Amino acid sequence: MELAEFFGVARESVKEWRRSGLPGSPQRYDLSEVAQWLIERMRRRKGSAEPRSPAAQYELVRARILRLKYMRARGELVHRDAHEALVLRLLAAIKDKLERAAREISELGEGMDRHDLLAQARQQFDKLLGELAEFGGAEIDEAGA
Repeated sequence: MELAEFFGVARESVKEWRRSGLPGSPQRYDLSEVAQWLIERMRRRKGSAEPRSPAAQYELVRARILRLKYMRARGELVHRDAHEALVLRLLAAIKDKLERAAREISELGEGMDRHDLLAQARQQFDKLLGELAEFGGAEIDEAGA
């Protein structure tokens, strides 16, 4: 498929893009790179004194949509509904761990001076970060139950 056809523009537009620094060569274009280049080009123009024409605005939106479609086809994007519940349960698990750590620090910190209390807080925080780094998913099931 020709680049002009893919982006829904005239061949003259693609020639102008090449003169303006379009990445790739006529024999081989990375569509994701081209879409990103078009978006950056539009952003640079946005800062100029020239108002964007409706055609330029359309070009920007089309480039963004095509980039998203390309990323989704490559598996770089997932649908929100597929992961929203998982993320909410993960956040609940993190909240529970933070609340538990705060209680433990409070209980252990009675009678400690500021320096020792701060050291205890750091230790609890490091423990929490370690648990999160080793996170395997079972904690989410527990938090969601």
